[in-house]
Amino acid sequence: MSSMLAGAAIAVAVTLAGCASNGAGTMSSPLTQAAMTSAAQSSAQNALGGMIGNMGVGSLNQTSAGNVAGVLNYCLSNNLATTTPTATSALGKLQTQPGVAGTPDFQSGSQGQLMTGMSNPISVSSLTDPLKQRVCNMVISRAQSLVGL
Repeated sequence: MSSMLAGAAIAVAVTLAGCASNGAGTMSSPLTQAAMTSAAQSSAQNALGGMIGNMGVGSLNQTSAGNVAGVLNYCLSNNLATTTPTATSALGKLQTQPGVAGTPDFQSGSQGQLMTGMSNPISVSSLTDPLKQRVCNMVISRAQSLVGL
């Protein structure tokens, strides 16, 4: 996923650089550079948003219960859970399961690292707030299914 985001950002940056060049191969102004950076970041966020939207809760099937619990803990700690009582209940039940709390996966999740089985984890902290909430809602749904809620 990171290579897809990097590819999208590079494509946008190359396109913008071609449009903003002053003929000497350099950017025409700091404002143009800022606009290019902003557009590249926006494109990368949009690409990630589309991937997250297409992942569905089913794609979290490879995510360990420990990581789900950890990310859920991260979401609750950062007020990103839209269904706080449900999320709190699911987290409490997950943490009582053997091999969940205190595991490396839980620790990574508590730092906002969602491991979906893809090559690189999704860093929830680096997402925009709407994407953070979307990911947290997916994690809440996965946690509910793990504990039978």
